[in-house]
Amino acid sequence: MLSVTPIPAFGDNYIWLLRQDTSADIGVVDPGDAAPVIELIEREGLTLTTVLITHHHHDHTAGLATLIERYSPRVIGPDNPDIAGIDERVGQGDEFRAMGRLFEVHEVPGHTLDHIAFFTAGIPPLLFCGDALFSAGCGRLFEGTPEQMHESLGKLVALPDDTLVFAAHEYTLANLRFALAADPHNPDVAQAMEECQHARDLDRPTLPSSLAREKRINPFLRCHDAGVRQAASARFDGTSSPQSHRLPLETHFWDSLALEPRDVWSRLRTSFQWQQSLDEPRVQQWIDHYRASPHNIVEITERARPWLAWIVEQVEARGLPGEIALIPFVESSFDPTARSHRGAAGLWQFMPGTGDALGLRRVRGYDGRLDVVASTRAALDYIELQADQWYEGDLELSLAAYNAGAGTVNRARRNAVSSGNGDDYWSLNLPRETMNYLPKLKAIAAIVDNPDKYQVALPVIEDAPAFAKIPVNRPLGLDEAARLSGASRDELAALNPALSNGTAHPGQARVLLVPTDRADTLMARLETPASSPSPAGSDETRYVVQSGDSLSAIASRQGVSVSQIRQVNGLNGDMLQPGQVLDLPRQSLAYR
Repeated sequence: MLSVTPIPAFGDNYIWLLRQDTSADIGVVDPGDAAPVIELIEREGLTLTTVLITHHHHDHTAGLATLIERYSPRVIGPDNPDIAGIDERVGQGDEFRAMGRLFEVHEVPGHTLDHIAFFTAGIPPLLFCGDALFSAGCGRLFEGTPEQMHESLGKLVALPDDTLVFAAHEYTLANLRFALAADPHNPDVAQAMEECQHARDLDRPTLPSSLAREKRINPFLRCHDAGVRQAASARFDGTSSPQSHRLPLETHFWDSLALEPRDVWSRLRTSFQWQQSLDEPRVQQWIDHYRASPHNIVEITERARPWLAWIVEQVEARGLPGEIALIPFVESSFDPTARSHRGAAGLWQFMPGTGDALGLRRVRGYDGRLDVVASTRAALDYIELQADQWYEGDLELSLAAYNAGAGTVNRARRNAVSSGNGDDYWSLNLPRETMNYLPKLKAIAAIVDNPDKYQVALPVIEDAPAFAKIPVNRPLGLDEAARLSGASRDELAALNPALSNGTAHPGQARVLLVPTDRADTLMARLETPASSPSPAGSDETRYVVQSGDSLSAIASRQGVSVSQIRQVNGLNGDMLQPGQVLDLPRQSLAYR
């Protein structure tokens, strides 16, 4: 029997591990990060024999080169020459045997043009569909068209109903919220929301799903349903934004979705949960304060551009109120380098001791409080932990404790109860900053929810993360990453403010953030063996820095000048890191 186990990666990815009975031989699907796979293999004494790749995105392929170098597995994937290391390139209708099972290949373009899915019949049938089909949703259209995605999902929905669906991301809760809007009278969606929320509360995956269940809850598989189509069309009835318009009832469901604006504010508004009680005087006071300086709101929200869409995704994935994604507005004005006079730092303003307790390391050259990915996850963990530990899930009290400390909030609650008052946030006597903390957050959320009412023009921010996460498997300097990716060093430094010395080390930063459109280029060049010669006709060769190397020693051995090495590699100083890759100009004639 083939067992399937999730290996979590990057916060919301799943690398699926395949194992036949008690055999030590295993396979993995879409290894975006080699580290957790290697850790499991070494811990359990397993042998990696097979890797399946569904498409070229780096969070599905970034670990491939390391796994090939270490274990030499058989690699099966799409016919895309940009994915290095594939042994067998497969397409629609191809079949192969792996892990004791016969797999068949389905081409499912839409999310990307090279996307394939792997299906194996048996008891039960299994489908590994990457980012084509999610539970209650489907992949974002990066390269394909709505028509291609619709046709692709049609192929998958034709598989047996008892097929288990192994998607590559834990997006189920966010997808179900969309499904509730698109299919509001469907009791199966409401039940799935309750079950999946319970699973996530216990830190359990919501996957696999089954095709039978997806046919009941997934609006992208139910676009033939008149109610679903009507609900999708109704989202453009002219009330949500000045640019929207009503679609005729017969409009195809996919056309409705294609017209939905890709704007992070629209997405954020659908996840707001605290917009019903804005008449509290403190909230109104802060609404008036922000309205008086609309240019400040625009400036801060513009500063949020690189981070907001990704943070919204993280908040959605946990089922938290969307307003929580705006906490950095209150804490740091969305400045990831912000430092307070009391010692707090970063987007989420962690004090040193709190950051240490949450695993945000502070070492020479790296401050985890300034690492946007690490600190965001730590902040959301902390908010949920305090809500569960002290306040029976009350997030408003947890946010007050986030600002003032649990001890301060707990004393205020005891004092309130002893005086015969309520012990909710709005009834407490807290420090002035904390008394204004929730009102500020609700005020800015109210303005985001209805900017026209408050005469604020929010900048258009695309509903897609502006950065991609590149695994750090060796020391990687920003100069080298800029040279390999084509991004500027300033861009990379802005995305990676935690790297005070300009170098990411595996023991510190798990990922390096790069502009989304540069990620595939960087991954491809990082995966190129450093010892390989430069392209024919190039005036450069490559050299891997060894422990004890210096620029002057390398220049002397290679017969070039230090200034030439600096110029070719964009270096400003003499600092090198073991494992760093340098491009070296050809020797001058005097050294030949």
